Amino acid sequence: MLKALTGGYEDFQNRGSVTGRGNLIEYPSGYTPGPGDITGDQPDLRLGTFGFHGGATETYSLLPGSVAIDAGGCSSAPSHDQRGTSRPQGAGCDIGAFEARFVVTLSGNSVDENEPPGTAVGTLGTDPDFGDACTYTVISGGTHFSTPGDTLVTRARFDHESRS
Repeated sequence: MLKALTGGYEDFQNRGSVTGRGNLIEYPSGYTPGPGDITGDQPDLRLGTFGFHGGATETYSLLPGSVAIDAGGCSSAPSHDQRGTSRPQGAGCDIGAFEARFVVTLSGNSVDENEPPGTAVGTLGTDPDFGDACTYTVISGGTHFSTPGDTLVTRARFDHESRS
């Protein structure tokens, strides 16, 4: 991530050139992007704050919907971001020092014993700013739960005494 801090384009011009591929550059004009570069203003890039987000150095966080998410090449990226988060967290590696990961939440988290199959445990959700449709899949416990839409439901009757 490159950001013109004070003098605009002159910051790049007076300090050398930008090389490489897949740079995320916050600057609206005056720069000719290279292969894989993404340029724009900070609101368009959907960058979060610059600060300590769990690592030893400051980074820009990536907001849901950022153009940097899954836009980098994993073959040339480090296996972990600056915070130690493994790459990739999604379909591809994120551009920059911050690998985004979004939390899936479950409202409600229990079901009474002996309820019939199809009983709702709770509603799944992701970051409310994400704006994209999500598909949820049960990876573990698939014989006991399913996810029609954004609801986690039972596929079996749970009986504590028989542990089934």
